[in-house]
Amino acid sequence: MTGMKNRFFTQTGSWLILVTLILSCALVLTQLFWKTEGAVFKNTQVNFLKQEKKAEVAAKGLLLEAIQGKGFNKNPDTTLIYHVYQKDSLVYWSSNKMPVRRLASLSFPTEGLVHLKNGWYYTCMAQDEDHVVAVSFLVKRRYSYQNEYLISHVSKAISPSFFLLTLDEQEGHAIKNRNGDYCFSISNSVFYGKTKSTTLVSIGFFICIFLFLSVLQLKINALKRAGLIVFFISVYMLSLSEALFSEIVAPQLFAYNAQVPNIISVFILFLGLGRLLVSKYLREVLINKTHPVLLCFLVVSLWWVVEQTVPFILENSSIPLGLDNLFELEPFSYLLIFVFVLLFLAYNSFFKAVFQGLIEGHGSRSISALFILCIVLVIIEIVFSDRFSLSIWLPLFLTLTGLFFFNKNAFRQRLLRSVFSTIFLSAALVSQITVIENKKDLETRKLLAKKVLSERDRELEIKYKALTKTLENTPFLLNTSRRKQENLTPSRFAYVLERKFFKGFWEGYECSFNYYDVNQKEIVLRENMSFFEWEGFIEEHGTASEICPNVFFISSSKNGFNYVIRQTVQTSSTGESVLFVGLKSKLIPEEIGFPRLLISNKAHSLDYLKKYSIAKYKDAKLFKSFGPYSYPIYLNSYAENTTSQKTYEGQSHYVLKGLQKNTVVLSKKQPEGLALFTPYAYIFCLMGVIRLLFLLFSQKTLENDKNAVSLAFKIQAILVSMVVLSLFLFGAGSGLFVKNQYANYNSRVINEKLQSVSEELKNKIAKMERFDIAKDGVFLEKTLNKLSRVFLTDINIYDSDGFLVSSSRQQIFNLGLLSEQINASAFENLRNREKRQFSQQENIGKLSYTSSYMPVYNKELKTLGYINLQHFGQQEDYESQIQGFLVAIINVFMFLLALSIILSLAISNWLTQPLQVLQDGLSKLRLGEPNKKIVYMANDEIGSIVRLYNEKIEELERAAEQLTRTERESAWREMAKQVAHEIKNPLTPMKLSVQHLLHSYDPEDAQGSLMKIKKVVNGVIEQIDGLARIANEFSNFARMPEPQKEKQDLVRLIKNTVAVFEGNQKYQLEFNTPFKEKMVSIDKDQLVQVLNNLIKNAIQSFQNRGHGRIRVLLENNTDGEGLQVSVEDDGCGIEPENESRLFIPRFTTKTTGSGIGLSLVKQIIENHGGKISFSSVPGEGSVFSFFLPD
Repeated sequence: MTGMKNRFFTQTGSWLILVTLILSCALVLTQLFWKTEGAVFKNTQVNFLKQEKKAEVAAKGLLLEAIQGKGFNKNPDTTLIYHVYQKDSLVYWSSNKMPVRRLASLSFPTEGLVHLKNGWYYTCMAQDEDHVVAVSFLVKRRYSYQNEYLISHVSKAISPSFFLLTLDEQEGHAIKNRNGDYCFSISNSVFYGKTKSTTLVSIGFFICIFLFLSVLQLKINALKRAGLIVFFISVYMLSLSEALFSEIVAPQLFAYNAQVPNIISVFILFLGLGRLLVSKYLREVLINKTHPVLLCFLVVSLWWVVEQTVPFILENSSIPLGLDNLFELEPFSYLLIFVFVLLFLAYNSFFKAVFQGLIEGHGSRSISALFILCIVLVIIEIVFSDRFSLSIWLPLFLTLTGLFFFNKNAFRQRLLRSVFSTIFLSAALVSQITVIENKKDLETRKLLAKKVLSERDRELEIKYKALTKTLENTPFLLNTSRRKQENLTPSRFAYVLERKFFKGFWEGYECSFNYYDVNQKEIVLRENMSFFEWEGFIEEHGTASEICPNVFFISSSKNGFNYVIRQTVQTSSTGESVLFVGLKSKLIPEEIGFPRLLISNKAHSLDYLKKYSIAKYKDAKLFKSFGPYSYPIYLNSYAENTTSQKTYEGQSHYVLKGLQKNTVVLSKKQPEGLALFTPYAYIFCLMGVIRLLFLLFSQKTLENDKNAVSLAFKIQAILVSMVVLSLFLFGAGSGLFVKNQYANYNSRVINEKLQSVSEELKNKIAKMERFDIAKDGVFLEKTLNKLSRVFLTDINIYDSDGFLVSSSRQQIFNLGLLSEQINASAFENLRNREKRQFSQQENIGKLSYTSSYMPVYNKELKTLGYINLQHFGQQEDYESQIQGFLVAIINVFMFLLALSIILSLAISNWLTQPLQVLQDGLSKLRLGEPNKKIVYMANDEIGSIVRLYNEKIEELERAAEQLTRTERESAWREMAKQVAHEIKNPLTPMKLSVQHLLHSYDPEDAQGSLMKIKKVVNGVIEQIDGLARIANEFSNFARMPEPQKEKQDLVRLIKNTVAVFEGNQKYQLEFNTPFKEKMVSIDKDQLVQVLNNLIKNAIQSFQNRGHGRIRVLLENNTDGEGLQVSVEDDGCGIEPENESRLFIPRFTTKTTGSGIGLSLVKQIIENHGGKISFSSVPGEGSVFSFFLPD
């Protein structure tokens, strides 16, 4: 009854676990990612009021400080931005991220919601007669364009969720201030956590559930399979409905067809395939019920399916998977690699199990068939596939590995087999990924080269034709030509035109604006070319467009223009002004500063800037280049073909030659030296960790005693752990050292550039009294542009009050990425603390860079202002340094890890060899038999143990002899008692019968006496037969022969034995097994005797209860080693008080029989190296099970 209850609770608990997991999955995802608009609104309203209150309090405190005139305390809350105006002039600011002007205007400072160039702010004010204090906080960042660094987002202090901001009170939810006044509205139907982190959390959650269900060893396999099926179907349907995810189901990430529309559906399909491959049930069915040749074909075919998963995903997705560059990978890349690794490991597990089944059940012929099919697969892939990789050799390598390590079950052999298989799997996966990524990379370079080579952009000509009429009549150009625009610098002029007209599509070009009046005199000059020089340039190099005659295509020129636009503006009845616009494609941007920050995603040039170096040749001479590779001046170094790909100076170059002797070269650095092995190191480490985790949490490991870990394994684990820990600490320390060294080097470089720029400016500004933007703005802008090209960095100049005077990269300020005020912390250190130089890390959006400042003086040593260098390239250089460092560390790590494994095997073998000898000696120790002494010559602790062992062997032999003698005497005494008892029982009735005959015999009554004699004689004969039977049984028990083992089909033997007992209406007898045949080494006659005894006992258990049921079961042992035969019945069961005496000779609970049957069964099973056990519930039945080794 207790067993039935346990089974019931096991089933119930398993179902509860499954239901709880599914409900928890739905609940967690709902709470994490499904946020209603109402919930977001309430959260936003509360946070907005908190920020408003803080801003009001800060404004009042700041006003008090301004009135007292003792200076301003540092802003402790970075979410608040301070501005203090005195007499309408800005005198204090806490941040230069809010683009406001130095003079108060109608747009700022103002109370309430403020829309500036880089976003929406809310401002609280406090003022008196002389001061106006504005404390603002960001509501939503919104840039005029976006790229990887500039991303519009909502302030985290307002809401963690993204929303749309509108000023229409009737739309969405209205956000109000503390006075109840309307500020703005937020709207959207459903809010999702759209960041990659939340997406990865959700995917990771699903994968954890999957792994838990896979590792969870439920006793009811059908329930486990049902749970996994429900899980896969649920997640697959969710992925199709797009109910939980937004970013990850986008077709830009992955798309194939309606059934596999996104990456989630791919994960589900491939995780399901992996789960099938590791299914124990599927393996047993395939191994036992499939023809060996067909099974070999299935193994090879499944590898082809698994192998094709890599190109299937990579060719239909935009997820980067270049393992040679860590910083190019995205979060989805790591997730995809993890899925690939799981799938390859699942196949390896499937292959190992099938290989074991083939070689044990079908012998060498099946392995030969598998070997031949593996070679056929290799030949087919080489002949017909255009993606040759090492992965096609994997089944062949695994077959050879399996043959080499067959029947080698020692720990060291199993460890080596795991290491070799992991190496082969890593090589196969990396080879697949590398081949596909190289192919995709080549296609990308081909398309990009064609785009760069095809300089003529018809779309540009069409778009400008639509823009011509607008430019002809724009008031801005008319007023500028009439000299009505004051303080108009070239950068300011360019900003207005770009903001109003040249935006969107035009962001893919760098525009240079030059404007001349009716007398051909310059109004705005950017390129230092006169009107007539422009005319000559167009005449010499330009080709008029057939679409728009104002547009001239420039086939070749030294200044790099792709197009020149000549736009006339009718300014009077007698003349017209002319606007020349030079256009340079940003496909090959300039090296100065950091142009990526100013390139919109719409320009589509950011994707390749990180990956490639690019060069353009005209007439076989270098015209323009970008990237770290130093291209030769002449093209002779490359192939002469129209298109070619070659490796030269450690770079892979793709060369495309076009018409007019133009050539484009796209280059990518090739991994060299140890870097070639880095991808293999990554995958090898990941596979090793996953295999170790599955080993630690597998059912077999969990069921074994935790203390049963071998000493050799402990030694190896300690050695490997020491290496890993040492290398980790070394890597961390070296990483910090590299970081500090690079920071110091970068600081020196910036300081040198800063000193050089200061020296260059010294003579030009020596006679100035102060910086005047109206007077000196144009001069300083030209000077800074020239210095910027020399030092390859952007330069800003601020006046002594901290306001921008000029910049070589005016777009940063025009676009509102920074305000025209100097950084507040730098201003504090330079002016108030009078530092000679100041450097710090600053950021624009997600771009971090080093910014250095230095005061500049005139000849009277009066501070004119401050120069600022922005070293934008630091982040990329730093990533490159760290990547190179990681490559070296990981390769050293892999080398030391492999070396530590080999050394740990050797050292552990050396240390444990004496213990192994001692273990072998102890394992061979037999009582009553001669035992060999251990020969060990070393005089150490092991030697002392060996000497004591040898001494105890002698004592044990003497004790064994005495014990044997005692046991033999005791056994004979007990046997004599048993025999005497058994003989005495029939002798008593025989004596009484004879005595009765003597008293009742009457010679005179011959007829009656004869009948009495016959009756007595018959009874005596029966008793004598009983005595003979008892003597024979004791004789057989005493001389049980050793089993004569031969290879027998156990399945057939059991079937034949069961058939003898079938056909009886009083009971139902059945035999179940998953095997078609199972060859084992046994004594056939003795095992038949065992089965006969157990089945007879089962039949007798329900003779008094009517009809019964008996089930004989043959299966693998639960620990995976050996076989188990069980005989189950639903009879009367065994009383608990009888269980301990069940196998004692002559013990029986029946009225018939000698009680020796189960004793004989136990003796036979133990002579076969097995053991027998039983379980029983009184009144419900019994189960007798015996275990046999393979």
